Amino acid sequence: MRQVLLLLLLSLFLPVIAIGQVPQKFNYQAAVRNSDGTIMAEQEVALKVILRKTTAEGDIVYQEDHTLTTSVQGLIAVEVGMGGNPVGDFALIPWEESIFIQIDIKKGNDASYVTLGVSQILSVPYALHAGNAIQGNAVEGQTVVHNGDAWAASNRMLVSQNTVEILPEEGRDEEEPLFSVRNSEGLLVFAVYESGAKVYVSAEDGVKGNRGGFAIGGFSDQTKEGGVDYLTIFPDMVQFNIQQSAEDGVKGNRGGFAIGGFSDQTKEGGVDYLTIFPDMVQFNIQQSAENGMKGNRGGFAVGGFSDQTKGVNHNFFTVSPDSAKFILTDDHSKGNRGGFAVGGFSDQTKGYTDYLTVNRDSTNVLTNLATTGNVQVQGDIQTGGSVGSLPIVIDGDSYETVTIGSQIWMKENLRTINYNDGTAIEKSNVTQYPDSLGGALEIYGMLYSQNAIFDSKGLCPTGWRIPKENDWNKLFKEFSEYDYPDANQAAPSLMDNSGTWLYSEYLTPTNISGFTAVPGGYGIKVAQDIISYSGLGQIAHYWYTNLQGVGGFTIDLMDGAWLGSADADFLSVRCIKN
Repeated sequence: MRQVLLLLLLSLFLPVIAIGQVPQKFNYQAAVRNSDGTIMAEQEVALKVILRKTTAEGDIVYQEDHTLTTSVQGLIAVEVGMGGNPVGDFALIPWEESIFIQIDIKKGNDASYVTLGVSQILSVPYALHAGNAIQGNAVEGQTVVHNGDAWAASNRMLVSQNTVEILPEEGRDEEEPLFSVRNSEGLLVFAVYESGAKVYVSAEDGVKGNRGGFAIGGFSDQTKEGGVDYLTIFPDMVQFNIQQSAEDGVKGNRGGFAIGGFSDQTKEGGVDYLTIFPDMVQFNIQQSAENGMKGNRGGFAVGGFSDQTKGVNHNFFTVSPDSAKFILTDDHSKGNRGGFAVGGFSDQTKGYTDYLTVNRDSTNVLTNLATTGNVQVQGDIQTGGSVGSLPIVIDGDSYETVTIGSQIWMKENLRTINYNDGTAIEKSNVTQYPDSLGGALEIYGMLYSQNAIFDSKGLCPTGWRIPKENDWNKLFKEFSEYDYPDANQAAPSLMDNSGTWLYSEYLTPTNISGFTAVPGGYGIKVAQDIISYSGLGQIAHYWYTNLQGVGGFTIDLMDGAWLGSADADFLSVRCIKN
């Protein structure tokens, strides 16, 4: 048979229930894998449980058999004391002596059992001691430990029907872990301290297999070949894998992986500092952390094995109430795997792509990057596209902006129905092209009168204004080789090329400027409350101001672009930054 490995041993003991009703059993649970590390999922196995006294090779005091089927995750769970073919009396097991548990397993129709290993039972339920003459005062859930002289009830590990709790003694050395896991060399692999937890990974070559480093994966990945981890940490790489679609119903408070604070446990709606779900990784950094919690033992950290033998503390990944920090190996030889990366699950089956990559010499962002603070750059900035500004929000509508030369323009037609002070624009001063009803308003915007342009309440938001004649001239000259702009040369570079303009044999929109002029047409007042509209899809007609009053900047499909008089009563508006 293929060799199987026992990876998890967790004995959960039933509590004391009543005098005279001592449960002669305890629960045993384990995860079983094949020698190649794959889960033994949904397979029938035979289990032989052997209890020995004094040493791992000591006399057998009890033995029994179980036949069961592993779960989807490869788990087995048995009640020791309730098996078949018992050898010995479970009630007479001398728990006051050292008892060792040996697990033998046989897969399917294999002829013989394989011993998975022998380990000492270090903590015994008080109820089992009471059943074979160990007497004393105890409460439900206490366990029995040996204090060097005798067995005694202890609160250091409490076992209830729902949880297992480990509680420290008062006056203990707080620099020592509450709970720790060490490897065969005695080095810490995982440690829980008074104020945080730490995971250690090896920096040695050849330890990057499935068992090296620190990883967070999903339940379903255990039943698949090539399961993917959501978070993986090695000495020279930290990688997040974000799933495009998460399983339904797994986003509750108990799903995924989270790091929170002690104080959050006493509050409603506590905040986690780090949360990992199949489709999201989120950091929440607290503005002010509690005093005294910023030491080496605060928060959550992943460090290396080698640091334990040196007088240094180098954590590869640290999360504390006020910060999240990655420290990367500064090694020229690490190649693409060095640094920090965030990728997607599907990317691993396609050409490899990372959404965010941080190496010793560069930071690459595949998608949009947004910041509400300042960006300081000491070197050069190179861009393959236009450089814009943050969107402007007016009456709940967001407007994209574009930087052209030294100017910053809104790259969308204004569509507000309120002045800058919040009062409504008079119905006689704002209108909408009838054909733009039903969604096109978002593209072509509203049409405004001359009175709205000059109203003291302001049509553009604070810090922005109606363009002047010279503003349009300056924009023209960015895309014309002549002192006075050539209409046909400049116009296509300003025109939206997404299909808003009707076809023309004279001009082909390119929008290389990023200005994105759209043909919103114009309106002419022919009588009281009667407006004649024209030019939608063919003419972009914008207001500007000059010493004589107002004028119109026009782009059309036949004559290109020009500055002149406003030949209509209602035109589009583009705001420019002061």
